[in-house]
Amino acid sequence: TTTKVRTVQIQEEKPPAVSVVSSSVSGHEGGDISAQCLYSAHYQNKLKQWCRYKDQSCYTVGRTVTSQNPSVQISSDDGRRSFTVLMAELRLTDSGWYFCSAGEALNPVHLTVTEAEPHKEKDTSVFKHFSLTFLRIIFMEWICICQHFVVMHYFLNLFSLLL
Repeated sequence: TTTKVRTVQIQEEKPPAVSVVSSSVSGHEGGDISAQCLYSAHYQNKLKQWCRYKDQSCYTVGRTVTSQNPSVQISSDDGRRSFTVLMAELRLTDSGWYFCSAGEALNPVHLTVTEAEPHKEKDTSVFKHFSLTFLRIIFMEWICICQHFVVMHYFLNLFSLLL
């Protein structure tokens, strides 16, 4: 009788080094978007960046370079091992592939910027009505106060003539 021994290897699956909350984000021209990037503990002290594939321009967590676009901001939350990218004043040309990176690890994010929505007239009629009513009340109070002082001044002058 022969016995075969079989060896089974169990590999522990590691969480991804860098992940994103959403691999696709979209916004309107002139608007803004945010993208959240997460990284594993091993990358806690590594360089963390938000980069554009097209031109390899990168924004680094914790560094501010005055020549870079001020409409891109990065905030870091080391406790949650994440950083959030806010891109404001979006332009159609901002559309494309970006990536979050920590050290050598990266994860892609696709940004789609669509044309600005036509300006919708906000319903401010109620606000305007109350504002105008309030202004009318203040104006009427002012007139009453002014008339009161005019009348008082008239009577004071009249009494001073009689005395």
